Amino acid sequence: MLNTILILIATLFTLWLKCTSCINCPKNWFRYDNKCFFVNKTKASFKDTVINCNSLGATLVSIHSSKENQFIRHITEESKIYWTGGLQMSGFQNDFTWIDTSQFDFTHWFPRQPKTENFYKTYCYGITFLNGYWHATNCGFLSRQICQKQGNSKSGVLTNVGVFSNYVELKKIQISLAQLIKYFNSQRQNFQINKQQPARGRYQQHADKGISVIEKNMHFFNEILKNITLMNISIKRLQFKQRIVAEYAREVNDKLLRTQVSLVATQNELKRKAGSIFTFTVLGFVFIVWFALSIFIFLVYKKFMYLQYYVKNRDPLKRRTPLSTIDMKK
Repeated sequence: MLNTILILIATLFTLWLKCTSCINCPKNWFRYDNKCFFVNKTKASFKDTVINCNSLGATLVSIHSSKENQFIRHITEESKIYWTGGLQMSGFQNDFTWIDTSQFDFTHWFPRQPKTENFYKTYCYGITFLNGYWHATNCGFLSRQICQKQGNSKSGVLTNVGVFSNYVELKKIQISLAQLIKYFNSQRQNFQINKQQPARGRYQQHADKGISVIEKNMHFFNEILKNITLMNISIKRLQFKQRIVAEYAREVNDKLLRTQVSLVATQNELKRKAGSIFTFTVLGFVFIVWFALSIFIFLVYKKFMYLQYYVKNRDPLKRRTPLSTIDMKK
């Protein structure tokens, strides 16, 4: 019996710990581990999906385990293609990365994917959720998308809540894109060094195509970075407007508080005066009642004395002596 109680207490304590460390996600977002996922059904190109997720203070999804891949499969519709945050970095077939700069440590490609034909074009990949496999797809393809961001803990640490948090998240994305552009520069330098080597034929052509792909990717990310910079400027303007509105709201609130204090003071003064008037009224009424009772008692007393005197004089034992008796005595 004691062991059962201890096990029950331990279970409840474990559940309590899990509850206290729960992650909160915004409405219409799905939680998995410490991430929040948003399934956007609007079809767009890879570039536009990046911008769409950035506007939410999020990035395109990056997948790092089979369980996470399975979870994403459950929250999406069957036979529908969704963009993820994977992007081909150069002309090499398996040179993919996540645009959130997280480690590319898990893959779940569809058989015979990624395709090798025309692979020197800019490639991103989306996920077909009929079976949860990944496909390499041209960035111009219009598809749905999955956005992700870190969840909000109950301790009050918020991400992507309000204008300021959106600005912070976009700033992080901006830094990540800057790191990717830096990586592109290093890759291009490597290709240029290889191009200068005494090599001919297919290797030379391969280096030229690699440089071309990297330049396209750099141009693509520079455009995204420019858009994010403009969004940050807009958010700063919103922050400035918010500060003005907040200051005005504080002024109005101060005025309301002062007015409220004045009204309370006036109310207390009126109560005090009303109390004084009521007191004087009660005292006056008591005085009038007392005066009336005094007069009534005086009149009753006077009447009583008069009646007593009258009754006393009418007493038959104390009648007057007849005149004949007086004459005889003389």
